[in-house]
Formats: sequence, C-alpha cells, structure tokens
Amino acid sequence: MENFIRMFMLLREVAVGVIRTFLKDNIKPNSFETFLQQNQHELYHLCYNRGRCCSCGLSPTFPRQAVIRKAQLDMLFLQQPVVNCSSNPRSCSCSYIATQNIELDTIDITLCIAIINNLITLNQQQNDCLTEIRNVRNEISHFAHTDDIDGAEFYRMWEQ
Repeated sequence: MENFIRMFMLLREVAVGVIRTFLKDNIKPNSFETFLQQNQHELYHLCYNRGRCCSCGLSPTFPRQAVIRKAQLDMLFLQQPVVNCSSNPRSCSCSYIATQNIELDTIDITLCIAIINNLITLNQQQNDCLTEIRNVRNEISHFAHTDDIDGAEFYRMWEQ
C-alpha cells in the first residue's frame, strides 16, 4: 500500500501543479476566465460535437467524439437562460459565458489535459510528458482496486 500512496501523492501534489502551471503559462497574460471566453466556441464543441451551432462558420470541424462531459462544460461556463439567438436556437453556443472569477485550481487534471491537448499547441516533448502523466494517472486509478504496487512496477512508473 505504501508504493500506491507514494505514486498517488506524486500525481496529486506534483503532477497536477505542473500541469496547471503549464496551462497558466500558456494563457498569459490572460486570466483563465478570459482564456475560456476567447475559446468558448471550441470548448462548446469539445462537449457538443454532433453538429453546427449558432456560431459555426460554413465548414466547421468537430472532434470525432466528445472530449469533455456536460458537467465539465458546466463547471467552466454558465448558460444564460434567455438569449435571443436567431441563428440556431436549438444548438446555441452563444448562451455560454465563462464562469466569473474561475481559477485553474477548481478544475481537475483530466479537464486540464483536455484543454491543453485541444487548445494549446504542443511540441513533441511537451506532448510526450502530458501523455506520460495521463498514462501513469490511469495506471494508478486501476491499482486502486488492488492491494499495492510491487517494487518493480513502482520504480518503472516512478522513472517515467
């Protein structure tokens, strides 16, 4: 159980901070709220990827599958109930505004990585590091159902 706790704490205390700092550095000088508002349309389609919305141009591109869940979108944005959208009221993205005073500390590692992977241009090394953090996080989640991580597995994960 000791190795599991050590890896969990590394992810919780170090990796999450590294990822949030990386995202913060890539959105400067804007606040997280401003960054969200500037990328509102793209974030909307990371959740709703089934068709055009009121803000889409002539040739929109959507992710093949939803990248974020509605609960995650609702954490980032508030949907205004009364918006006079004449373009496409059934699929209206313009009714979403960034949550006022939202901070990076309020979102989890999964949502941070989704935002980075879809809105920030990464070089190969940055992409590899994020992928490795995500993979170790997923492995740790699966180990939560067992007693512990054996020594060899712990050192393999630690060195990544």
